[in-house]
Amino acid sequence: MEMGFRLSGMGVVNLVQEVTGINWAEIAFQIEAGKPMPALEFAPPHAVGQLRLRQSKQLQTAETWIAQHQQGVLMPPLNLPALQVSQRSSLYADLTRHAGILATFRLTTGGRDDILAIFNQIITSQTASIGRNLLCAG
Repeated sequence: MEMGFRLSGMGVVNLVQEVTGINWAEIAFQIEAGKPMPALEFAPPHAVGQLRLRQSKQLQTAETWIAQHQQGVLMPPLNLPALQVSQRSSLYADLTRHAGILATFRLTTGGRDDILAIFNQIITSQTASIGRNLLCAG
């Protein structure tokens, strides 16, 4: 759905809400509907990260890390239907963004730097392209 902005996919709305306590998408819909801006109450400071795992070695490393540290969770990939979509379709970008994801490693800690260091350990377990796989807010 678009209304002069795009609602982010890949869990960004939930990630921002978990870190800030604010559901910015719901607030945007309320404002668009003519309602006043609500008072914002922020969550206590912490950081949440999501790392999309596309390589089996990274998945194994994340599973081992979670078992050793008793922290974090692996979320399963979306089960999207097989669709024949033109490469010129706006849906094509959405479908390919999710293609090949084995799991998403989700981690909550006191600080962003901790999450990024842990995620870099997972990423460097095998040569990988990291640009599209790493999301962190804090």
